[in-house]
Parts: sequence; structure tokens; C-alpha cells
Amino acid sequence: MTPIAPLIEAFLDETLARQRGVSRHTRDSYALSFQLLFMFAAKRLKSRHRR
Repeated sequence: MTPIAPLIEAFLDETLARQRGVSRHTRDSYALSFQLLFMFAAKRLKSRHRR
């Protein structure tokens, strides 16, 4: 688990679920968006280090 993972989990569980009352589908969508963002950033950073 990465250092940021617990923070994202807390955001999904505490903020979205408990405070905002959003559906499971919304939380899943947010989780997927974070995953795609981190995959994009990792790929982008790898290509920068090759130059």
C-alpha cells in the first residue's frame, strides 16, 4: 500500500460515504478515477526520466 492510499480510502469512506451520503457506485467511480490518475502520472513520470 502506498503512503497516499490510506488518505484516499479515508476520503472515500469518511467524506463521501458518511458526510455526503453518496452511493457505492459514486464511491467506486471516484476510486477508479484516482486509480486512472495515478496510472497516468506514473507513466508520465517514467517517460520524463528516460530523456
